[in-house]
Amino acid sequence: MKWGSCENEKCGKFRKLYKSKHTDKYVCVPCHDKDPFYHKRCSQCSLKRKVALRTVKILYCHKCPICGRKSPIDEKSCHFCTGEKPIEKKLISYFCAICSSHSDYKKQHCSQCGEKRHIHSRSELDDSPICDNCYNKNLQDICSRCGYPERIVARVDGKPLGVNCWQRERRKQKKILAKSLTRI
Repeated sequence: MKWGSCENEKCGKFRKLYKSKHTDKYVCVPCHDKDPFYHKRCSQCSLKRKVALRTVKILYCHKCPICGRKSPIDEKSCHFCTGEKPIEKKLISYFCAICSSHSDYKKQHCSQCGEKRHIHSRSELDDSPICDNCYNKNLQDICSRCGYPERIVARVDGKPLGVNCWQRERRKQKKILAKSLTRI
């Protein structure tokens, strides 16, 4: 990474530059993102976009198509008939940024609600997955100031303080500090 003028003919702006593996030129990030060389057809929406997630599944063929016997997976040819056969096949899927956020590849079953969702965190005890909804529900309590159930972010004098009340308290403290500094 270096600073300079983008070597793309259409751009030429002064920005942070990265070396393109495709053209060996130093280009800025927007030009790099627009380069069709780095775009693939998305496996979910079928549009040609920049790849954000790539998954590889290896499909194994356990039986030899010539003799019909099972052979070891790590070999390329059958032990029994010595015939060449396709042992493995790679299935590569590409996902754009929008589809990768909704892909089942990143989802797991939540240990608390049982739904298959994106995992926000893991349990400290047994490292089991917890989704975003269950994570926020676990952190909710009744705020001591407003009385509403909110996500608790601080404790004042041992009493729980919700997000909104905490932000109000912070703003008040900043105003008081600013007034005291202007008087000095």
